[in-house]
Amino acid sequence: MSLRINTNTQALNGHRQMLKNDNAISKSLEKLSSGLKINRAADGAAGLIISEQLRAQLGGLQQAMDNTSQAIALVQTAEGSLDEMNSLLGKAKKLALSSLSSATSDSSQKNANQAEYLNITQSIARIAAQTQYAGTVLLTGCYAAGKNVQLGAFGGQIATVSISSMSNILATTGTVSTSTGATAALASISAAITTVSTARGKLGATQANTLETTLNSLRTSYENLKSAESTVRDVDFAEESANFTRNTILVQSATAMLAQANQLPQNVLKLLG
Repeated sequence: MSLRINTNTQALNGHRQMLKNDNAISKSLEKLSSGLKINRAADGAAGLIISEQLRAQLGGLQQAMDNTSQAIALVQTAEGSLDEMNSLLGKAKKLALSSLSSATSDSSQKNANQAEYLNITQSIARIAAQTQYAGTVLLTGCYAAGKNVQLGAFGGQIATVSISSMSNILATTGTVSTSTGATAALASISAAITTVSTARGKLGATQANTLETTLNSLRTSYENLKSAESTVRDVDFAEESANFTRNTILVQSATAMLAQANQLPQNVLKLLG
């Protein structure tokens, strides 16, 4: 074995190994502290690219779920008002039929029917004018042509929510105080009931068959993508803990060997003695 004192190759090698293992410990500590396998691009360039793409898609899916939930709330707001309209129209129909029965309704009864009928028509008009969601009136034709709801994480993934206008579905000047007027009112009421019921049916179909099914699908996609992103980016604590323990032992071993390597040049003194 050759002995040199100017260059201690063994000590240099031991020092290099100790620094390498110490760096590995630092990375293990960072991963265990952050819970992430990839904290910077250098930790895994390909994984970082995939992870960031998945994160962007997850953000889009989260917003799409919010959009869909809000659209369901909008539909339910409109449908709730239409339900109330149906109830009022049912009462109006009873009043018209009461006035048509001349054998059982006198003038006082018909006048009372008329007063209540006008109150009902005014309530229906008020509901149509005042039902709003996020500051937009829903039942006056603003949604007649349909408005889009973004249902996905990418452009073009949309659905349309449309609501027919409920303005003037029942004339506020109608009369049920006479048989002729009650007959005309009954026809208008029947048409209004059809209009409101049809609108409710369309909204119900949109909610059940488009919005709610899409929301369920979005939640499933979000869950699966979140799992995939976790696989790419999150640290496996069991594995990384084992790495940390191994690297700690290697640092301690390298430190001990570096001390031994630094003692080797002392053997030269034996030759000189």
